[in-house]
Amino acid sequence: MTGYEVLQKALVRLNYTTPLGDTDNGLNTEHLRRGLEAVNTVLTDLQTVAGVEITELTDLQEELPLDKKVAVLAAVPGVAMHLAQGESDGDSYNRFATEYEQKRRLAARPHGKVRDVVPWPIG
Repeated sequence: MTGYEVLQKALVRLNYTTPLGDTDNGLNTEHLRRGLEAVNTVLTDLQTVAGVEITELTDLQEELPLDKKVAVLAAVPGVAMHLAQGESDGDSYNRFATEYEQKRRLAARPHGKVRDVVPWPIG
């Protein structure tokens, strides 16, 4: 999934669309301008949670270095949250911030087993 696809899905979820439900790049010029920054902010956060090397996009047409499930379920509401914040759309911001916090756990690294052992005495 590309950064542009995540941005478009976020715009649809925010209902920043035409009356027919389509995204209109003419109406969303400001969102498209801020889109790369929003996608990279969310991408960096999800990569930090996952404990992987952080890579940012230089163009919205690039593929996200995330699992598609994480991209759809976590990155989309995260980008929507940032776009709503930029519009001072408090209701949408709160809704997507809550959803993002719930879904960002999908990016968490798997838990390993911790052995309960007594360390061997040194010396």
